[in-house]
Amino acid sequence: MKWGGLAVSGAGIGVWSGTGNGGSIDAAPFILDHAAIGVATGFPTITVATAKLLRNLAEVLALEFDSWANSIEFKAVSYVGTTTATPIAPGTFDAHNVSVPLSSIASRQLISGLSQKWNDKLRTEENGIKFLLDDPGVKTKDMTLGIGDGIERAFSNIWMKSPVSSNSVSGPAAPGGVGSGSSQMNGKVL
Repeated sequence: MKWGGLAVSGAGIGVWSGTGNGGSIDAAPFILDHAAIGVATGFPTITVATAKLLRNLAEVLALEFDSWANSIEFKAVSYVGTTTATPIAPGTFDAHNVSVPLSSIASRQLISGLSQKWNDKLRTEENGIKFLLDDPGVKTKDMTLGIGDGIERAFSNIWMKSPVSSNSVSGPAAPGGVGSGSSQMNGKVL
């Protein structure tokens, strides 16, 4: 995932520091190759029910991931760098963000209700057979709940705690090193 496009402003003589806000994440679609799962687990031929289970998980995850990535907004990201401006002459500035976990610089929509959305799709005849999840003897709901909760925790406890790599910004600086610019879309979530 790339990130950037923050509105950054700051000042400094020699050493320049600033703060950025806004911006976005540019994330490729989340793809769960449900056909490859059967091969990887040693079951290259999977049942119609298993195919539906995996296909619907892939569809729900793709939508949730896209919604999550589009909800991220960066706030108070620190940038440090240098400037060629002096107290009386203009110049330029060049800076990079301080690498921190994504959760400390971005707000986002939480992923929730994943298992319910997955179960709702399983209850339809879309993508294959209809699952009878409301029968008390059916334990598929327990499995979808466990997987859904695990994925939701992964978004908060793994992805949001991932560090972000360097995102750069440069631009003109007025006398005193005062400058602002839009950061490039060159940062990455590691």
